[in-house]
Amino acid sequence: MKKLSEEFYHSAIKSVFPDAYKIKTPAVPGVVAVVFTFQTSNGPYVCRFNEKPIIIRNQKLTKILYDYGAPIKTTQAHVYQGQYFESYEFDPHQTLKEALPNMSETEIIDTYKSALRIQNYLVSFPIEKFSQIDNSHFMDVYRMTMPRCINNSIMQYLYRTVYKHFSIGKNMYVMHNDLTPANMLVSDNHHDIERLIDFDAISVCNENLAIFSMLRLYPLSNSKEIIEYYQDISGHKLNYREIMFMLKLFKGTLDFRKRLNDISFRQH
Repeated sequence: MKKLSEEFYHSAIKSVFPDAYKIKTPAVPGVVAVVFTFQTSNGPYVCRFNEKPIIIRNQKLTKILYDYGAPIKTTQAHVYQGQYFESYEFDPHQTLKEALPNMSETEIIDTYKSALRIQNYLVSFPIEKFSQIDNSHFMDVYRMTMPRCINNSIMQYLYRTVYKHFSIGKNMYVMHNDLTPANMLVSDNHHDIERLIDFDAISVCNENLAIFSMLRLYPLSNSKEIIEYYQDISGHKLNYREIMFMLKLFKGTLDFRKRLNDISFRQH
């Protein structure tokens, strides 16, 4: 998505929230979407700027999932001078990314298990209801978001290969396919997920893909325990060997790119 001026974003926000003040980028900014938090007389809000199909889709899916009892905020779609954006109430809880440095290993594991229980709850959602939403499958969402997020051809190919591999076959359910530390809000006791944010990747897909997506940025080394926990609570068998192979391939590619960048930096 093309980045616009700060003044434009502020004007867009004020077109919907005339009394908005303290408009700022949050501590954990968006990767694809442009995100702002701000205060109003009715409390704090968040605005995310993104492509029209994503914004319209999020308004529909958050309403359906909220009514179903999922721990999310509903979004409202807006447009300002052709630019689409969404707004929702701000939640003051820290993201897991912010909280991680102050969490014990036990707290981190408990928090991820809480996230897996939410994943398992989404699995129970009737796909027939979700199919009413445009771009309901993950590969539809991928085509709208990932090429804008990753500008490296090697990583684009790797992501596309992994996602395509895990997006076909059986065990297709509604899943949050981006349960990374930046997209989970942690409870005050650091043992549970209070709320999920960033709804762009919630879609119908294979469970192996959703668990792979979670583990690609998992901060600990007990991935097998996490997979086994999800299998226990869901009663579904995951392809452990393939998930671990794809994770190894993914992390190996990241390490290779980092070494190349380090060499390039030293040469300059």
